[in-house]
Amino acid sequence: MTAIEAIKQIIEEKKNNKQAPHCAMLKDVERLYTGDAFRSEIRALIKQREVVITRTINSFSFYLKDDTE
Repeated sequence: MTAIEAIKQIIEEKKNNKQAPHCAMLKDVERLYTGDAFRSEIRALIKQREVVITRTINSFSFYLKDDTE
């Protein structure tokens, strides 16, 4: 599973379960991710403006760009 697929799956599950906020936490994405280059994939998604990363108290969370507009 790619990073974007993992992020989309987590966010979709949260929406279906009516859990807010609609974001994917770093630890959850890492749990689902099966590739070798996680950081470079995330950097590319941020650069392409597909994903927005935010800092939390202890980690990071990812939002889909479409959901933040």
